[in-house]
Amino acid sequence: MILINPSVKFLDNPFAQPPLGILYIASVLRENGHHLELIDLNEKKFSKLSKINNEIVGISSMTATYPEAKKILRVLKKNDNTVIIGGVHPSIRPKECLNDRFDIVVQGEGERAIINILKNIRGYKGFIYHNSFIRELDTIPFPARDMINYKKYYQEFENGRATTIIPSRGCPYTCGFCCKQPWGYRVRRRSIGNVITEIQECMAKYDYTRFVFEDDTFTFNRKWTINLCKELQKLDILWRCLTRTDKVDKELLKFMYYSGCREIAVGIESGSDKILTNINKKTTRKINIECVKIAHDARIKVKAFLILGLPGENKNTLKETETWMEEAQPDWFDITLFKPYPGCDIRDNPNRYDIKILPMPYEESWFKGNIKSFVATSQLSATDLENARAELLDKFLQISNKAVRQ
Repeated sequence: MILINPSVKFLDNPFAQPPLGILYIASVLRENGHHLELIDLNEKKFSKLSKINNEIVGISSMTATYPEAKKILRVLKKNDNTVIIGGVHPSIRPKECLNDRFDIVVQGEGERAIINILKNIRGYKGFIYHNSFIRELDTIPFPARDMINYKKYYQEFENGRATTIIPSRGCPYTCGFCCKQPWGYRVRRRSIGNVITEIQECMAKYDYTRFVFEDDTFTFNRKWTINLCKELQKLDILWRCLTRTDKVDKELLKFMYYSGCREIAVGIESGSDKILTNINKKTTRKINIECVKIAHDARIKVKAFLILGLPGENKNTLKETETWMEEAQPDWFDITLFKPYPGCDIRDNPNRYDIKILPMPYEESWFKGNIKSFVATSQLSATDLENARAELLDKFLQISNKAVRQ
């Protein structure tokens, strides 16, 4: 079998994050005795695909990479290949993928699905394979990092090479701008021992000394987080994580710091309580300011994610976001424009919100640095939002001289 990772040309650094999704699939296939090849189009030439003949091929796709996935499909179909597609976009729009002539569409997590499909590949052709969630995450082998050029795949963090690790899957929150496919709402955690063993493997085999925990909410379970931190203290590593502002406290942040945490990234989204209510974020401006303060007290830096153009955005809410930035003073920040991805409640039910959804080509749906707005509110046009982002970025980059990081 051949696995293909589409290129992410829209990122400044496509090698900042290894494609863990497809590497998990590779590790499961290898564990079950399948011979496979992985073609990473971030590094390999597209022309290599024309030589694939009469094979079973798996492609992983996000919404932004789906146009390239279709280009890959057109090449593969010329040589009698069977093409399976999985990932976030196929999980949200499986019928679209079938209509585009992918042979099999995997909806949801793919590790168990791919083994079952390969047992009866002909029987599944033309079908959507809906897979139930994997409860015991420890049963999944670690990502096959050796199948990519791991020396290229890293982030610079605290003067060292960092890679990403996913200790849990799922998110119980219902933010209107977010889609829960393919991991669902139920949080499933790996055991602490399993996470530590993966870290040790990454250190010994791949020379990583820095780590980025990519769970939606790393600190969702406070007790689990503290127990993990106690084990991390035994390792000579530094790390950062994604979490929520209402899921940290002074004591927890101290545990995190002494175990090597040097940065948390949090979804602030807006400085306006009105906007936070509109998107069902379940945080407040006050909570968000307090999070930055107590993190700084614990000597942990904060990266703030902000989104302009959410439902109800107007000149007043934009000003509230500006003043939030001035008051909170996060160490790093991303200011993006809302992208109405398929599967999020705002896009699927725009009549519930003060928003107008504009046509958004998939190939322009990436959010890192994309200056185009594909929404408008009752008081602000798409152009207004684009200008507001440019002005806000210019102001805070000049004042703080703080880089926007991957």
